[in-house]
Amino acid sequence: MKKELNRRKWSEIDKLGYGVKTNRLDVDIHGMTCAACAARIEKGLNRMDGVESAHVNLATEAGTIIYEPGITEPDAIYARVGKLGYEAVPKQENPMDSKEKEIKQKRQKLILSTLFSLPLLYTMIAHLPFDTGLPMPDVLMNPWFQFVLASIVQFYIGWPFYRGGAKALLNKSANMDSCRAWDERRLCLQCSGDAAVSVCRACQAGSLF
Repeated sequence: MKKELNRRKWSEIDKLGYGVKTNRLDVDIHGMTCAACAARIEKGLNRMDGVESAHVNLATEAGTIIYEPGITEPDAIYARVGKLGYEAVPKQENPMDSKEKEIKQKRQKLILSTLFSLPLLYTMIAHLPFDTGLPMPDVLMNPWFQFVLASIVQFYIGWPFYRGGAKALLNKSANMDSCRAWDERRLCLQCSGDAAVSVCRACQAGSLF
């Protein structure tokens, strides 16, 4: 209601031949993974009192907000984006520096996740319907060893998906993080169940360690 009153006020002032003083805020937004993220941020900002318009670009990970000073301020806008589950910072002069840093961090996580996933992938050979002749170390078939490797990939490498998905659900919405987190959790529970069965069988056979 208050937002609509502000819009009517701006319209009436425009009709009189004047304009409401507004400021422009350009920001970089971190944490977006899909178009739904950008749409949710736009919707949340446009509902703020004092915000005349807000546009978010997923491709450039940036946003432009036109607001009325005195009714709202940049700190309130940053806080609103943070409440939605993302991070807004002042527009940087050279965004490539932060982008290169982000890419470097993601590359390191990709390498780490690959290193921890390859042993699990190698154990798939044991389930092939024919003999490959490749050696299969006992440690790779140990359920506890597999559990540790999978947990690192699942909860350390995949933590951003859980965090983003949880924030989206808290805001009564969903995004790609929610879908990824659900799929990862479902697969994790399924694999954990299989591992638990293997552990029980190993314990009964007395050959777990």
